[in-house]
Amino acid sequence: MPSLKVVEKQQLDLFDEVVLSPNAKIEHDGDGLTAVYPCNDDENTYVVAEFSHGDEPIEVPKNSIVLGVFNGDLRVLIPREAYS
Repeated sequence: MPSLKVVEKQQLDLFDEVVLSPNAKIEHDGDGLTAVYPCNDDENTYVVAEFSHGDEPIEVPKNSIVLGVFNGDLRVLIPREAYS
C-alpha cells in the first residue's frame, strides 16, 4: 500500500499558492481544501483564481484544476507558470 500525502488548507483565498499533485483527490467546500495523493507523485504549484461565468465559455489555462462554482464564480487552481 503506497504512502499518502495529505495537504490541508483551512482557508483558501484568491491568489494563494498551493503545492499538490495534479492527480490529487481534492475536496473543496468553498473555504478550505483537502488534497490526498501518493507521496511519490510529482507536485506542481498552483494559484487560486476565480472567473465570473455567464453565457460565454470560460477559458482556463492548460493543466488547471477546477474546484467548483462558489457564489456564482468558477474557482480554479491555475499552474503558477501559466498565471498572469
